[in-house]
Amino acid sequence: MDKDSLEGLISLLDNWAVFFTLLVVIGVGGELVIHIMSSRANKKLITLQKSESLAQEAEIARMKKDSASFELDIAKANKGAAEALERAAKAEENLASAKKSAAEANEKAGAFQLQIAQANERTAKAELELAKIKAPRVLTEAQQRELVDVLKPFPNTVISIEFAYADGEAKAFAMQLFGVLRKAGWKADPKPSLPGGLAGDSMDAANTLGVVVSTFGQLTRGGVPIALPRFAEAGTVLSKTLDKMGFLSKYPGIKKVSDNPDEALIMVVGRKPLE
Repeated sequence: MDKDSLEGLISLLDNWAVFFTLLVVIGVGGELVIHIMSSRANKKLITLQKSESLAQEAEIARMKKDSASFELDIAKANKGAAEALERAAKAEENLASAKKSAAEANEKAGAFQLQIAQANERTAKAELELAKIKAPRVLTEAQQRELVDVLKPFPNTVISIEFAYADGEAKAFAMQLFGVLRKAGWKADPKPSLPGGLAGDSMDAANTLGVVVSTFGQLTRGGVPIALPRFAEAGTVLSKTLDKMGFLSKYPGIKKVSDNPDEALIMVVGRKPLE
């Protein structure tokens, strides 16, 4: 290779050297630029990461705060539920107590109602008894018919009907008996007595309770019984019938002793008994 060729080759290699040197310079410069850019990008990335980290930490803190708040709310809710259960248990206890009180009240009310009913029954009985006491003695139509029927077999029986003149109830009853005896064919004679006085030979009508019909005692002569007056059987029938009807006195009447076969009967209409 001649000189010109070598010089040309050297010149070419120098040019390539310059070119590669430029490439190296460009590469180093590019690397520097890229390094600078990378450094800036890393700084931005770090800043962004820090920012995101702070945001995450803030979010975590918020979530922890919210969680704590939720836990507090849950605790309050649990406390409220416990209090509600306690109130419910108390309400059930109060309800049971109220039911028990109501049952006791109903039981007492039932006892009171029973007592009231019993008191009303006693009052009604007392009023009925009082009405019976106040009500005048009266022969019903059936009783009048019964008396007429049992007394008719003894016509013309002589009987005096004595009563206290001042006793209006006894007088009215005596006059009703008088009418019945007359219907039966008896010879009845009403004889009112004055207060404290005696009518005929009978007891005091004002002090007599109920109706008394005199009966005849057995009279003897020389130890031999004398026949009773002819009206004795009629008097017994009248006495038993009035006793069955509830009008005869509980106290025995006067037994008459007479040898007069036509001795009259005596009936005393006294005061109305309270029983």
